[in-house]
Amino acid sequence: MKMKKLFRNVVLSALALCLALNLAACGSESVPPVVTETPVDSVELTPPVPEETPAAEEAPQSTMATEFYACDLFTVNIPAGWKLVYEAYDVNSGKVLYNESGKQSGSADKSKAELWILAQDPQDENNIMFYASWFGPYFTSLGQKNAMLPSLTSENEWAPVLDRLDAEDVLNNWGPMYTLLAAQNRPIAAYLRCYRVDAVAQANVADGASNQLTASEVFASVSIPGASQPYVMYFYDELQRVDFSSTADYYASLNNYAFVIGNDRASDADAMMDCVKSFDFTGFNTLYGA
Repeated sequence: MKMKKLFRNVVLSALALCLALNLAACGSESVPPVVTETPVDSVELTPPVPEETPAAEEAPQSTMATEFYACDLFTVNIPAGWKLVYEAYDVNSGKVLYNESGKQSGSADKSKAELWILAQDPQDENNIMFYASWFGPYFTSLGQKNAMLPSLTSENEWAPVLDRLDAEDVLNNWGPMYTLLAAQNRPIAAYLRCYRVDAVAQANVADGASNQLTASEVFASVSIPGASQPYVMYFYDELQRVDFSSTADYYASLNNYAFVIGNDRASDADAMMDCVKSFDFTGFNTLYGA
């Protein structure tokens, strides 16, 4: 459960993205040119005055405070005052093993234990950071999906078909995955939103990517239905091919890390990234394996 690669200077990307979107919004309103009727011979010609080159502006520093959270399964730094919820569960039975109230049931097959964690801003519930050990299934063609569907439950008709094996395309297909999570009765879905990508600032694929395993990340501006402002979102995942049978396979999105913050808090992007990087899963790995 460790990210292979992370962006640097995320706050600069966030601010640049916000500025570009604001300029685009301003440019969308056509303003007619103002025509003056000053006679040509009345215009006084003066030599141009060289303009001073403005000094490069430094990105504003975040003032976001953080607090340390620890439990039997993990530790993490989260923004101060944010609510944290989590659940370790058996992927087959759905049985809850641990949550923020503590241990809920006995041991489970180590290979079947999954975990999700989410911290949420009480002032703006669209501001979140989360980790999810598993999302899926994903497919890379309708043929691959159709070969699997007879073996899956009906809600998996919502499973996304990707054009590319990377985090950017996973985010581009967030709508059907969000619907699938809700249809699967995954509790994390109550805290997520149906994000729509408006613009991508950066996207990276880690070295060694293949059709068996691809680790990648994306930083983008997203819209949220009903929200009064755009949001910036960071998302990282590892897409791993899973052989279901000799004739059918799919992709699982493993180790999903993300944060979403409003444009009004874009200067906190680096601090949010530090929080995302602070996850430590020693407890979970000890109990259920890496």
